[in-house]
Amino acid sequence: MYKIKKVLVGLDLSKLDDTLIDYSNYFAKLNDATDLKFIKITPEIAIPAEIKKEFPDMVKRAITDKKNQMKEVIVNKIGVKPPYKVSYEVVKGQKAKRLLKYSHSSDIDLIIVGRKRKKEGSGVLVNRLARRADCSLLIIPEGSKAQINKLHVPIDFSKNAKDALEEGIQIASMIKNHEGRDVEIICQNVYNVPVGYHYSGRSYEEFSQIMRENAKKNFATFIKKIDTKGTNIRAIYSLDTNENPIEDIYNLAKGIQADLVLFGAKGRTALPSLFIGSMAERLIQFLKDIPVMVVRRKGTNAGILESLREF
Repeated sequence: MYKIKKVLVGLDLSKLDDTLIDYSNYFAKLNDATDLKFIKITPEIAIPAEIKKEFPDMVKRAITDKKNQMKEVIVNKIGVKPPYKVSYEVVKGQKAKRLLKYSHSSDIDLIIVGRKRKKEGSGVLVNRLARRADCSLLIIPEGSKAQINKLHVPIDFSKNAKDALEEGIQIASMIKNHEGRDVEIICQNVYNVPVGYHYSGRSYEEFSQIMRENAKKNFATFIKKIDTKGTNIRAIYSLDTNENPIEDIYNLAKGIQADLVLFGAKGRTALPSLFIGSMAERLIQFLKDIPVMVVRRKGTNAGILESLREF
């Protein structure tokens, strides 16, 4: 995977910003990032022409005040001279569209956004970003601690899973280099017993064991193609008994107390498809209280400018 050097963080001047500033500062330092860009997007408000004429500086002054407010909060959190360049922007427009445009024009490597507790519709923004962004996306729930001890990577042995695991290995390696400690990576494969197993003459339990052994062989082949950099990787195989692999992934993430779940997203082709993969979309919706990284190779979302017109 590519190195993360330029990070874009979406703020909204709420309590959630405390979590996002702490986490983005932590993540930027881990990656030896060069740029951390904070942006607040305020909605467009129709102002009658006569009001604009009477108060020509009203909007400009409001934006300046918000920018100063944002800067003050950030400086109090990260200090005056962090080890990376900091910039602050307040712009008007639709949140997802403006974030994506800014990300594309600024050659951003990672977008970081937050998710508020118990807020209706809070998943709309992250879903839109996950579908359309041409780089990786980090989604941080409100109140998350800026520390990583255990990574969880659901795998299906695909190229997308390989990208996610390689990003996890990179994060673990950076923590080892910066903090001198090991981070465990849990790779989870969810398997099931196919319909018609009974025609094999085997029982459900026997065939589930056959599928488990097959998953182990697939993992052995899969991991051989990856430079693990000496990181601590453990594989877990979960039998899906209710046709809901997302629940199995969530239960394991909670059970092992994962600090970050990483999974790969399908690259967007030139065709007008907006899907990052049905499994990935459901994971984003389900994992609301755990930090999630949607890993995408930079630039693999072809036609990003065309997709922005679809808002």
